[in-house]
Amino acid sequence: MSRAAPGATSRRPAAVLLAALAAGCAAGAGPGLMTFEEYRGIEHPAPYVVRLAHRGGGELLFFGSRHSFEPSHPQFERLVGLWEEFRPTLAFWEGGGPLEVGDDRDEVIRRAGEPGLVRYLAARDGVRAESPEPADGDVTALLLERFSAEQVKLFYVLRQVSQYVGYEGRELPVTLEEQVLSDLGAFAGHPGLAGPPTNLQEIGALAREHLPDLADWREVPLSYFAPGLEDGRQFTNDVALAASAFRDEHLMARIVEAVSAGERLFAVFGASHAVMQERALRHTLGR
Repeated sequence: MSRAAPGATSRRPAAVLLAALAAGCAAGAGPGLMTFEEYRGIEHPAPYVVRLAHRGGGELLFFGSRHSFEPSHPQFERLVGLWEEFRPTLAFWEGGGPLEVGDDRDEVIRRAGEPGLVRYLAARDGVRAESPEPADGDVTALLLERFSAEQVKLFYVLRQVSQYVGYEGRELPVTLEEQVLSDLGAFAGHPGLAGPPTNLQEIGALAREHLPDLADWREVPLSYFAPGLEDGRQFTNDVALAASAFRDEHLMARIVEAVSAGERLFAVFGASHAVMQERALRHTLGR
């Protein structure tokens, strides 16, 4: 099979990529993703950096970050230093969002955290950059197979709230309530999620129904969305587990595709993603 030149990363549908990766694991090609049961027993630093060279010529630098919106956090200087040393041809950032970020590095970090910094560096240096996240509709369809539409939409909304109030240095340009109303409009566009919650009152009522231990939905903690949480587990943890596993499989397939095509790929996702994918990536990419 001929190897594509750098810049020729294919855009095959996610289902095709995931099927090919799963077939390789089923055929005994090597270890799969780390499970959350395994991950719970591991202590690791954040940031967590994985660097691999592919036998075909591509290379990966996976920067597993600590989520932060504080420009003075030391991880950002480390990220920039590794970026400049590695000289990527392609960058992946976490979470989607627009590519345009502005030209003030600190302001970019305050608004968009590490994903914003990756987009800033890529724009500065003329490096192709994209978010390898699965399509919103694909994730939602997967979740609706196991959870009600109310639960899935409430999960999406409250996960955003937890990040607004829980990540260090995070600032909103509007009030929390105004931001949540905007988010509700966006999530209503997902197939199957046009129904409740559609306003703040419905968020409160559904939170009381599905999360009776939560005193105020405006103060929902990040722990409610930790996939591997055992103590105090909520339905949101179960939704997060299903979504995170799908995202990791999709991301790993995209990484393997890009690096196998000869790219020098600089990927920045949360540290847990790097840890959980490392052994499978080492086996698949070769060195």
